[in-house]
Amino acid sequence: MIGKKIKKLISDNDCSREEIAAYLKVSLPTLDRYYIRDDVGSDVLSKLSEKFNVPITYFFEENYKVQKIQKNSSTNDNPIIEELRATIEKVEKEKDRLYTLLENMSSNYSNLLAKIDTLGGLGKFDGLESSQQEGIIIVDWLQAA
Repeated sequence: MIGKKIKKLISDNDCSREEIAAYLKVSLPTLDRYYIRDDVGSDVLSKLSEKFNVPITYFFEENYKVQKIQKNSSTNDNPIIEELRATIEKVEKEKDRLYTLLENMSSNYSNLLAKIDTLGGLGKFDGLESSQQEGIIIVDWLQAA
């Protein structure tokens, strides 16, 4: 499967065997062996994925569709770039959401510490385990909130 994908990728991009062999720094017989093997080294797959702008997983997926990128096309017309931009935008929104959540948790923790201080600290619960003390304070704090 990997060998067939390599051969297809090269032919779909109108590259010659000589060009790819030179790029990979291998002989033509070695390149021909890649076409019939499924145990091609990760260094070769990495170089090919970089040259043809496909993820390295392309060589292992059954139905991956490669979208040929024209050398002179603008990045605005490139669907891969557009997909990356959309993903980055989603990640930025999620980052903002997580920062807000963290700020709220920090504020709630500060309020909990203030409540402990108003109850005279944890010493007010002498004889109880600290986890029991914290549980009582948290329950009390939640009921007051």
